Amino acid sequence: MKQSRGLTRFITAGSVDDGKSTLIGRLLYDAKLVLNDQLNNLKKLQIHSDKNHDFDFSYLTDGLESEREQGITIDVAYRYFSTKKNKFIIADCPGHKQYTRNMITGASTADCIILLLDITKIKNGELLEQTKRHALIASLLNIPNVIIAINKMDLVNYDKDLFFKATESFKKLLASLNWQIKFWAVPVSALKGDNIVNQSLNMGWYKGNPLLQLLETFDKTESSNNETTVIPIQFVSRWDTKTSNAQRAYCGKIESGSLKTQENLKVLGSNQTVTIRKILYRSSEVFQAKKLWSIMILLENDVGLSRGDILVENKTNFETKEVVVDIAWLDDQPFAANKKYILKQGTLETTAKIFLKSKFDLDSLTTKTSDFVSMNEIGTAVVKTAKPIINIPYTYKNKLGAMVLIDPTTHQTAAALLIRN
Repeated sequence: MKQSRGLTRFITAGSVDDGKSTLIGRLLYDAKLVLNDQLNNLKKLQIHSDKNHDFDFSYLTDGLESEREQGITIDVAYRYFSTKKNKFIIADCPGHKQYTRNMITGASTADCIILLLDITKIKNGELLEQTKRHALIASLLNIPNVIIAINKMDLVNYDKDLFFKATESFKKLLASLNWQIKFWAVPVSALKGDNIVNQSLNMGWYKGNPLLQLLETFDKTESSNNETTVIPIQFVSRWDTKTSNAQRAYCGKIESGSLKTQENLKVLGSNQTVTIRKILYRSSEVFQAKKLWSIMILLENDVGLSRGDILVENKTNFETKEVVVDIAWLDDQPFAANKKYILKQGTLETTAKIFLKSKFDLDSLTTKTSDFVSMNEIGTAVVKTAKPIINIPYTYKNKLGAMVLIDPTTHQTAAALLIRN
């Protein structure tokens, strides 16, 4: 745990109507982070709705008119706020199975997930399918901080036994997913405000912190100093501080490791090596650059690099044309065997064939052999590429193992891929 003022990205996830948007709206409202003009507009909208309570907190995140009309979240809604202890970016993700791809987008950069469970829908300890799907996605993305918000406790008279039974159901789900992580379970009522910002007076039996206090104290895992240096080239410019000295400069973000002047790197997929002559960061020359810095570099030996080339440590050899991945199929067009798809890893782009091995059965929580996946299904596959790609397993600390698959005909994103350990 830490108390310093940093930045935490978190998402709300779970099945439809579990109260995700209401929870975020209540959090912003109770923390006094909603401007008066926003409140006035939302009160006007409430007058024209058929809601039977005074204020619909989900209106604070559901910005699309179609979302308000249908009472569901469709797109990922991002909100920004800060407290004395921390700064936050919220991604309120949709719960409908149809919009699972949007949830994956929101979860891909999250430091924490708040997974909501509607206490009234847990029958005989069985969690909803979409709850399982979102938990599976979070486990694959290796999100390090997990809060289970057992919602709508007011509808079961704040029954602590039902809360503990729901917590046990989630523990069984963790075991089935082989997801070994510590989590925090919090009994809440998003509508009434119990344990959102302030401690609930209705649940004196709960001795833990409310949601906001948990979010303020999460420690984010720091990156290792021993990571391999990887810099995808995003843009090529012809620039220097003096026009007479202009030469090709290469722009990109350090996705892994760090960089120093006079360091030797090689171009992925070739035997070509380069030496770093100058590093520019925010228009100033620096002698060392850190992970996630967006930089411009000039080389001692002028070579013909372009967008899509990747610079890596000269001593490493982790390129491959075949890799095993977890795959989440996102396209409404079904998977086609033997079809050549476009694979993107950072700025690198190549063609690839996908060979499905198995998929995950959310009913039995087991994997089964399969050579086919359809929309919103998750499985494992072997990817064979035309050009070398970086073979680094996906982790929360190092996201180089994340890739996307694009249908060359429709140009739709077909799948999200994560390189397996």
